[in-house]
Amino acid sequence: RIDEALFVMLISLHAAELIGDVEQQINYMSWLGYAAFAMPIHPLGRVYFGIAEELLAEHPQLWKHSSYQPMCGYYKHAEGKWQQSLSAYTRWLQAVQSSGDSPLQCLALSSRCAAQLQAGRFEDALQDAETCYRAAKRLGNEHYMGGSLGIRALVHLYRGDPVQSAQLFAAALDHLEKSASPIYKLSGVGAASLAA
Repeated sequence: RIDEALFVMLISLHAAELIGDVEQQINYMSWLGYAAFAMPIHPLGRVYFGIAEELLAEHPQLWKHSSYQPMCGYYKHAEGKWQQSLSAYTRWLQAVQSSGDSPLQCLALSSRCAAQLQAGRFEDALQDAETCYRAAKRLGNEHYMGGSLGIRALVHLYRGDPVQSAQLFAAALDHLEKSASPIYKLSGVGAASLAA
C-alpha cells in the first residue's frame, strides 16, 4: 500500500538524517520524489529531487551509489523530458555496468530503450535492446529476454514492418510465458495484438 510505503520511506529518511548518512538521505529523497510524482503530487516530487540533487552536488562521490539516477530517469520519462531521462538512464547504466551482467544492468538498459523508443531514436533502442538481450541470455533471465525482443518488435511495427514485428512479438511472448511477471506478460500480449 502506498501510504505504508511512504511512511516507511519518511521514517527511513528521518533515521538517515539523524545518523548523518548522506547516501541514504539521497536514496530516500529520490524514492520519495518519484513516489510523490506517481501520486501525482508533482511539485512535492520536484522538491525531493531538488534536495537530492543539492546533496549530490555536495557529495559527488555518491553519484554512482545512489538511487537518484534511476528515479530521476523514471520521473523525467513520465514528464516526457526524453533527453533528461536518457541522460539519467545513461549515468545509471554506467554505474551498474562496472559490476558486469546483472538484472539491474538489464533494467537500466530496458528503461533507456523505452525512452529511446518514445523519443523516436529507433537505432539506439535497437542497439540497447540487443545488448539487453545478450546480457539477459547470459543470466538466463526470461523477463528481460522477452522485454528486449518486445522493444525490437515495437521498432519494426513503428517502421511499418508488421510481419517482422509479429515474429519478434511471438518470440518475446515465448520468453515472457516462462517469466514470473504477469504485468510483462499482459503488456506483451497487448503489444503483440497491435502487429496482428
